[in-house]
Amino acid sequence: MNSFPLCVSQPTVAMKLIELLCERLRRTSDQVEQIILQNLPGRLASALLRLTERHKSAQGGRTIAITQQEISEMVGMTRESINKQLRVWAGRDWVRLEHGAIVVLKPEPLQALVEAGSDDDGD
Repeated sequence: MNSFPLCVSQPTVAMKLIELLCERLRRTSDQVEQIILQNLPGRLASALLRLTERHKSAQGGRTIAITQQEISEMVGMTRESINKQLRVWAGRDWVRLEHGAIVVLKPEPLQALVEAGSDDDGD
C-alpha cells in the first residue's frame, strides 16, 4: 500500500512539492552558514539585502516592513544589538528607520560588508 497516493497520481504536484522543500532547505542552510560564519553586521546586511530583493517588485521596494524584533530572530541576535547596528548605519545614511519598517538607502556598502566576509564590524 502506497502511503503517498497523491504523489503517484499527480507527479507534477509531487515535483512542485520537492522544489519547494529544496528551496526551503537551501534557505535554511544559508541562514545557518551565516549565523556560524558571519558577525552581526554581515548577518544583518545579508538579511536586509535578501529581504530587499524579495520586495524589489513592490513599489518602494527598498522599504522592508519588519520590526527589529523580527529581524533579530532572523539573524540570531538580540533586538538591542540590531537596534545599535541599524542606528550606526542610519547615521551613515545607509538605512532609514521607520516605525515597523527599515528603508535601505544605500545597498552598496551593505553588499560590501557581506562580500568582505564582514571583517569590518560596521561601527
